[in-house]
Parts: sequence; structure tokens; C-alpha cells
Amino acid sequence: MINFEGKKGSSLLTDFFEPSVNKQFEEFLARLNNYFEKYKKTSDHRALAIIGALSVENELDKFLSIWIKGYTEKNYTANSKIKLAISLKLIPEQILNAIEPINQIRNIFAHDFEIDTFEQAKLRKPEPFRMLANKIKLLNCPVGGDDIKDFQYLILKIILGLNVYADQLVKIQDYIWKTENLNRIIIVKRCDGTPNRSRAAGHDCAVAL
Repeated sequence: MINFEGKKGSSLLTDFFEPSVNKQFEEFLARLNNYFEKYKKTSDHRALAIIGALSVENELDKFLSIWIKGYTEKNYTANSKIKLAISLKLIPEQILNAIEPINQIRNIFAHDFEIDTFEQAKLRKPEPFRMLANKIKLLNCPVGGDDIKDFQYLILKIILGLNVYADQLVKIQDYIWKTENLNRIIIVKRCDGTPNRSRAAGHDCAVAL
């Protein structure tokens, strides 16, 4: 089983539901195929690295926009988006940390025009590829030994994880943005049963949940 789950208390959401994964897997696979269409036509490794990283960043933008009202992706770099998502502690960190080798491999191609293949990139900077294999293992996914396939596979799992938890976040946001639900969470009742919006007075009996 894919390790999308987190330690209780480490993030707001820690559990994913297998039916949700199975239901959406084909949809995400089709979306990923659309992202990689240019690579399929040209077999250009540079295109694969850049499009792969952009596809993850695009999905991360969608994820952050669910929770942050007025979120604008232009205000953040790729790395700052990851740090922001981790700091919010909404979902298990292993999903978000898995993005790092994707971005590092992308940067190899983006900053060195002489590198044309994954083999050349690995010879120049092997550490991102070691990290790639480690992140796949942390998600309980098999490492195939083919860097290109592993790169695509990890991207698929990251996108899948983001979207499975995004569905849960949508439900939470829909709930807390309804006034009656928010009041149930934050309004404290006095001993006589009348609502008291402040706990400072010291006369509170219980929180209405």
C-alpha cells in the first residue's frame, strides 16, 4: 500500500481512503499523460524534467488555493510553495518532501544547457537521483532502477497524494465557512446556557461542539 498516511497529530489530515485513491487514479493518470505529451512526442529529457516539475507545481498551487483564500502563485517561488505547504501542517510531510528531488532534477536541466539526458544529469549531480529513489521508498513504492520511469512514477504519486487530501480539505473548508458551523466550534456557553464569545471572564462552562 502507498504510504500517504501520517502520524496522528503531525498534521491536520493523516488518513487517506483507499476507495478515493482507486476512484481518482485513472483521472490523475490521464492528467499526467497530458502533462507529458510533449515528452512522448520528442523523447526530450529536458522537456520531461521541466514539464514534470511544472506539473507538480501546478497541482501544489491548486492544493494551496483550496486552503488559502486569495492565494496567488506568482507571489511564491517553487521552493517557497513547498515550505509554505509544509508549514501549514495540513497533510503528511512525506508527500510534500517528495517534491524536492523533482525540482532539483529540473534545475539541473534548466541551468546547464550542455546536459541533454538523465544519464548526463546523474553523472553531473548524483545526489538528486539518490534522493529520488529514497523518496519513492518512503512512499512504499517500488524503485525500478530506471531514472526516467522512477521520475514519472514519483510525480504520479505526489499528484495523487495532493489530490486525495485536497478532496478532504474542500469538505473542511465548506464546513468552517458556514457561519452556523463556525459558531458551533468557537462560541462558548455560560452556565445559564446563553452564548458568551469571550473566555476571559472566567464564567464559561463548556464549549458547544
